[in-house]
Amino acid sequence: GPTRGFEPYVGRKTTFRLINNAWTRFCNEHLGRMPSKFTQGALVLFGHSAKRHFAEMCLANDFEGVYYMDNHLSGASRAVYRQVFRRLAQLGVVAVSGRNTAPTGMEGVIFALSMCKHVRIYGFNIGTDESVPYHYHDQVKGVTSAHSFNYQGLFLKVLAGVEVLTLCSPADKSTAPSKCFAHQRP
Repeated sequence: GPTRGFEPYVGRKTTFRLINNAWTRFCNEHLGRMPSKFTQGALVLFGHSAKRHFAEMCLANDFEGVYYMDNHLSGASRAVYRQVFRRLAQLGVVAVSGRNTAPTGMEGVIFALSMCKHVRIYGFNIGTDESVPYHYHDQVKGVTSAHSFNYQGLFLKVLAGVEVLTLCSPADKSTAPSKCFAHQRP
């Protein structure tokens, strides 16, 4: 995601910015006049309609690079999310609050795990504190008619618990793992 203005929390570098269909449409509509906070790092597009805009966005030179995530990987990401949910539900560990469609951010998490040696996840509100925004960088509100945020939080906590990734929650910077702020110098 964007880092400008959020450096104390997320560092200064975005290597890849994964964007879904809606964000791909936004970027495509603003080619040549993109707000600078959206041009950091390379874009990775995913979703069926994102594929339609891929070539045009590559030619625009607004971004450090533009890539497309094959639908098989995004489909596999959603399948992992559902399989973990089914297993946790069988164990009686989780009950869904809201509709349980995998948020596109989960596809980004699975992609990052497949590509990166270390994955630090910023900006996911994994708690119940509603004062923490859904996205740290804009005013978008999460809606339970689409996603189960209690399960999303549990899914990420399970991945962090088995040390597959590091969760850097915006809810309480004081309790976040020190690895979340490794970019800062004392």
